[in-house]
Order: sequence, then C-alpha cells, then structure tokens
Amino acid sequence: MNNKNGTLFDIQDHTAAAIKRIKMESARQLLNICAYLAPEGIPLSMLREGRYSMPVPLSGTLMNTPSLNKTIAELSAHSLARKKGGLLFLRRQTQEAVREELQNDTRWLIYCLDMACSIFKYSYGNIRSMSIFEQRALHALQIAEYAEALLSEDEEALKKVALLYHNAGYGYHFNGQYSEALEWFNKALAILERVLGAEHPDTASLYNNIAGVYDNQGNYAEALVWYEKALIGRRKAWGAEHPQTAETYNNIALVYKNMGEYGQALAWYEKALVIIEKELGKEHPDTATTYNNIAVVYDSQGDHAKALEWYGKALDIREKTLGIEHPDIAITYNNIALIYSRYGEYKKALEWFDKALAIKEKILGVEHPSTATTYNNIAAVYYNQGDYDKALECYDKSYLVFLHKLGEKHPHSCLVKTNIEKCLMQICPAQTV
Repeated sequence: MNNKNGTLFDIQDHTAAAIKRIKMESARQLLNICAYLAPEGIPLSMLREGRYSMPVPLSGTLMNTPSLNKTIAELSAHSLARKKGGLLFLRRQTQEAVREELQNDTRWLIYCLDMACSIFKYSYGNIRSMSIFEQRALHALQIAEYAEALLSEDEEALKKVALLYHNAGYGYHFNGQYSEALEWFNKALAILERVLGAEHPDTASLYNNIAGVYDNQGNYAEALVWYEKALIGRRKAWGAEHPQTAETYNNIALVYKNMGEYGQALAWYEKALVIIEKELGKEHPDTATTYNNIAVVYDSQGDHAKALEWYGKALDIREKTLGIEHPDIAITYNNIALIYSRYGEYKKALEWFDKALAIKEKILGVEHPSTATTYNNIAAVYYNQGDYDKALECYDKSYLVFLHKLGEKHPHSCLVKTNIEKCLMQICPAQTV
C-alpha cells in the first residue's frame, strides 16, 4: 500500500514540477483552459472558434497554426499533453494538478464558461450541427458542472450554466434522445427557478421545452401540466397576445390534437393564429407552422379537402422562407402524402413521402423518430397496395428506430409493432396464430 501511495505521489510531484517548467505564457494558458474540459479528445477547432473568450496571448495563438503547434509542442515536451489529428489529449492527473493550483483563481473557469456558451448550441434543421453538438457536448457540460459546483454564489455564472444545460436538452430533444433531454432541461430548471424565479420569461420558455419532450414521449397529461406553467409565465411577462404566448397556444393545441380532442385543438390554434398573423404577418415561418397544424386537425377529422388547402398555404410559405431542404418542409410533404394515401392515390402518396424521406434522412438522419414516422407511412402505402414484403421492410426500419429512441411501450412503437403483425399475417397466414 505504501509503495502504491508513493508512486501516486511521485506522479503528482512530477506533474506539478512539469507545470512549473512551462516557459511560454500561451502554453500555460492553454493548459489552464484545458484543465476544465473533458480529457477525451479536445477538438482544436472548438478552441479556435471560442478564442474570443480567451485571454491574450492565447487568443492570438489559436488563430495562428504555427504558433499553436509551438505552444502544444511545449506541453508535449513536458508530457502534459499530446496532439493527435485535430484533437488534444491530457491525462486526468494533469488536469487535477492544474485545477488544484487554480482553485483560488476562478478567472480560468469563467473563460471556459464564456467559451462554452459561445460554441455549444444546436441549430435545428442542420445535420452537421448535430455532429458538432455531440462532439462538443462532453466538454461544454464538463465545464458547466465545474462552474455549478465552484461558482455557486455567482448568479451570472449560474445563468450561463443553465444556458449550457438548456442547450444540451434542446439538442438531445431534436435528436430524439428524450430521456437525456429531460435530464439536462431539469438541471437547467433547478438553476433558473432559484436564480430567476418561476415566472421569469426564461423559466417559462424552459417549461415550454420540457412540455415538448413529454408530448413527444406520448405523455400528454404531463405535457399539458408543463405547458400551462409556461403559459402563466409568458402571459405575465409578455401579455396574452405576444408571439411567445401564441407559441404556447400552438403547443397546447398540438397536445389536444394528439389526444384526439379536435375541437379543443382548433380553438387553441385559432387563438394562436390571430396573434401570429397580426404580429408576424402571413408569410412568416411561425404562421406556416400554425397553418400546417390546423391542416393536421382537419385531416384528422376527415375533412381532407380543407386539410389540403391549409397544407398548401403552409408549404408555399415554408418553401419561400426555409428553402427546400428543411425538416418543416418534410413534415408538410409527409402530411400531404398521408391525405393522398387515404384517398387511395398511392402513386401520388409515395411521391410525396419520398420527397419527405429524402430531406429527413439527409437533415435528421436515418435513426430519428421523425424519419421513422415516414418509414411507417410508406410501409402503410405498400401494405394497402398488397406489396407486403416491401411493407414489412419499411415497418421493420421504423420499429427499430422507435424501439431504440422511444422504448417498446411508446404509442409509436406499439402501433408499428401491430402493423408488423398484420403484415406477417398476410405473408405467412398459416404460421400466424
């Protein structure tokens, strides 16, 4: 035991001595910053992008590749860091030694916190953004957790921590990782309720986002509870006729639609639409979203002609304002296809579904719940055409995604499982009991 402890102390002493031998100021600054990041491969691109939050001379060094290589070479010469490709690696004991030395100097953690807030976010509709988000999440959230623990009396720092937690929840939500989204949203909420209060606009927006996760999980009762909390905060902050308030009206309507309460859904959508058209105009993406949602309700009620009329209005705005490869456009394509499918116009339905699928696979990826929904819808068309083998292939794709992302008890998983069983009965009737 003594020998092991001695070895450990020798390593710590060696690390501390190596840190003291650093001569370049930029190398020491880089080491101080990296001490609060995760050790598993720190992307140099992330540090470069966040350089405006760094002190001099490091901020300038990060802009100049030869200077940066020289800075990293000094750390490597003292066995404090190593570079591989575009990543920087540190040993945990090196980070611990640096943090121990900096424990009374919070400047470096604040530099890291500011950097993380500037570079860690998810841009909806951009598949490259998700890969960047996932690469940076480990580091940004490591910084946030250190800051929450070490800067617990600094309200401004805590607000930044909450922002990082919120951005993590937002990214995981739109990647269909709902449990992870709730975990980080709830961490952000604990801070915001303490620092800002339950009726602050930022807290209300977080309530709204938490509700959206529950809605996507099929927990509609819980979603309504959180949307009502958001609505109280937004009405107090902005009034009953503000676009942010209208967003919550829209979201409440969506829950009622999902519950099959179409009259309630239309009433809430109409409240939202009056505000949105007045405040944002008739050619705004948020207006298109409400048009699309109203169309969904008419479609669910069986009024397909009216649904197509509203989908057409939504699509016209979305193609003008979002471009032709945006997830929201794919949603409208998907919804139009559903109507043609119900009419029995299967060729037209498949054309619209294929357009939707091309966007979803490219922008959201093949393992996103929204992509899985389109797989399921395409399968239903093949089933109705009597092409059970193709139907089963698409149902299987859909089920595997829902099972992985939502779990076997989610309504979407249960529905697709039932569809698979029906398909198998058609393919192998004698073997199905």
